[in-house]
Amino acid sequence: MREILLLMADFSQYTESEVAEIERRREILMNAWQTRKEPQDIADVNKAFDFAVEAHAGQKRKSGEPYIFHPIEVATIAAGDIGLGRTSIICALLHDVVEDTPHTLQEIEEMFDPNVARIIDGLTKISKTNENDTKESIQAQSFKKIIDSLNYDTRVILVKLSDRLHNMRTLDSMPAHKQMKIAAETNYLYAPLAYRLGLYYIKTELGDLSMKYLYPEKYKFVSQKIEELREPRKKIMIDFIQPVIAECEKYGINIETELVKKSTSDIIHIMDSENKTIDEIDGLFSFNIIIDCPVETENIECWKVYAIMSKLYTSNTPRLRDWISTPKLNGYESLHAMLMSKVGRWVCVQIRSRRMHDIAVRGYAAYWKYKTDKDTESGFDIWFNRDKEIMKYKYENDSLKNLIDEFHRDLFAEEVFVFTPKGDLKSIPKGSTPLDFAYYIHSEVGNHFVSAKINGKPCNIGDMLKSGDQVEIETSPDQVPQSEWLEYVKSAYARSKLEESIKDFRAGFREKGKEQYRRIMEELHLDASKDNRARIMKAKDITKTTDFYYYVAIGKIDINTIVEALKDDNDNGSSILRYITFGLFGGGKKKKEGEDESGKYIVAPCCTPIPGDEVVQFQLENGKIEVHQPHCIKANAMMATNGNKILNTPWHPAAGKKYIAWIRLTAKDNIGLLNRITELLSRQMKISMNSIRMESSNNLVEATIAFFVTDTNQLNEIIKKLLKLSDIERVTRINPLSLIGLRQ
Repeated sequence: MREILLLMADFSQYTESEVAEIERRREILMNAWQTRKEPQDIADVNKAFDFAVEAHAGQKRKSGEPYIFHPIEVATIAAGDIGLGRTSIICALLHDVVEDTPHTLQEIEEMFDPNVARIIDGLTKISKTNENDTKESIQAQSFKKIIDSLNYDTRVILVKLSDRLHNMRTLDSMPAHKQMKIAAETNYLYAPLAYRLGLYYIKTELGDLSMKYLYPEKYKFVSQKIEELREPRKKIMIDFIQPVIAECEKYGINIETELVKKSTSDIIHIMDSENKTIDEIDGLFSFNIIIDCPVETENIECWKVYAIMSKLYTSNTPRLRDWISTPKLNGYESLHAMLMSKVGRWVCVQIRSRRMHDIAVRGYAAYWKYKTDKDTESGFDIWFNRDKEIMKYKYENDSLKNLIDEFHRDLFAEEVFVFTPKGDLKSIPKGSTPLDFAYYIHSEVGNHFVSAKINGKPCNIGDMLKSGDQVEIETSPDQVPQSEWLEYVKSAYARSKLEESIKDFRAGFREKGKEQYRRIMEELHLDASKDNRARIMKAKDITKTTDFYYYVAIGKIDINTIVEALKDDNDNGSSILRYITFGLFGGGKKKKEGEDESGKYIVAPCCTPIPGDEVVQFQLENGKIEVHQPHCIKANAMMATNGNKILNTPWHPAAGKKYIAWIRLTAKDNIGLLNRITELLSRQMKISMNSIRMESSNNLVEATIAFFVTDTNQLNEIIKKLLKLSDIERVTRINPLSLIGLRQ
């Protein structure tokens, strides 16, 4: 069969060496494919392989290599790293055929089957010709199309992650502004998506590669430091694990150990969020301890290994994490422990069965491999069905920006475990409130929420729940969902349910509102037209027609409101500008504070870049340019959803302008500290200070200082001189977002 297919395939547009390399990669792909491989499956994959080779003949990547190498590598990742089979491999091989060649979906459906065609359609980007039909970016539309595939076939997302991983591995050949756009999109959307599907290895690589391009200097520094620490830490780890292996053998427990390096992106996040140096971070290297045992006894075996290790070493019990008794919602199961080695360093271990390890590595694909008909609905099923529900509602009712922001926010949410009054355990996102919990029980419980108790005591609707809390919800049939509740729901699931309920409730007032609107406009001798309605909605910042008619019906929008709205409805702002600059500081005047004298540039207050920083610039709708630091969360959101707004030009700040910078310093709490700091900054260096805040605890002072500088050279000089002052131990630059606890 293989020889016949080769005779049919036309490789004439490839050189002899290229054909040899293609065949070498075919063999690697076939070896990576570990699922069912019946003769017909193999024939279908080879047919797709040869079809892709011919379809992409003559096409080159930016690196200059034949384009066909890309789909082959994507298929190899899908098969080997994720563990997908025949249909997914075919789709990976053909995922760019419709987009980049004259071949059509109909041809693919005729060659294979409708399911293959549908998955490839989900992988095909939105056509550029459609951008005129919508205010949303092609980038955001394409991602929304992928998310919508949750409703019919998750293999679209899994192949897309494989595609994104290979693109990130080969990003060096792209121009710098494209690298930044793709890296930000990957960091903001695809890495957390891989995490949510349990694909930890892929999430790690995507995160690390994103950091490499978003802030290369920090990535390079951390990577080099890890390499310096590798050998000395490796010796500690080996000395630590050898007695564990010997003790497990004594008790007849068959284990495999795997030394794991903490990802560079995770280390950078810890350094930034916890203000630590790399030497202060525990768990740079850890062990996966994988147990070969039957599924029926795996929980017991994991705890046995933990007991053995606790006998050999002192365990840090408060840092023990039991993801076996209560798995994460994405199916992840493992026992996380930290133990003190004989040389005085903490060692992190993840204890898991072979099945648990497969799910940790391959996530979704491995989960279904181990699932049986006897299984009850598990955490993964609950999460998967819930997310499909959220995406369906958001896809039909919300803007792309809100959908993607909500999706991103919920992907990063950690989990807490709380109990119902009957003792049932519920997993909900960290930060959830009693109102979130009510919606997780059932929509009707949330809609009729009146009050709640935590551990038997009355609580506020917005109180944050902690693991171990027992929550009791009181309801009333007379209660209706309130828009004010949106302030108190923190999870995407509860928010979507609440929004849906509010929409359904308000829809009942539509006819009454329509009639009232017609009467008001008639009284004003104005036309009750769509245009006038749109002007009023814009003036009152109302996005949904259902809400407009509801507010009219209940009198929130009356004749006076309408007269005021129609009197002056000019909007000189831009939606992109509002999104970037208003979130942290609020108010329309704030955007002018960052403008330079020419008014051309707006320095984003969320990350306060200064001359000398690596920056990313966005062209705004009003013609001005917004300047951000690349690692800024708002810049990442913009690059991920509006990459076409990125400018590939240098920033030319106004000469002599001063820019605000923020630092955080740690010092011993001794008399005269504040005086020495202000003496240096204000009197000696003539620096204009904007604010200073100091907090003292355990004989240490932590101060946050804002002042004005001309560029990074002056800022670095200030930091250098501060470090020379007595009692000051550490000085680091920070961004304003870190002051309110937002993730950078």
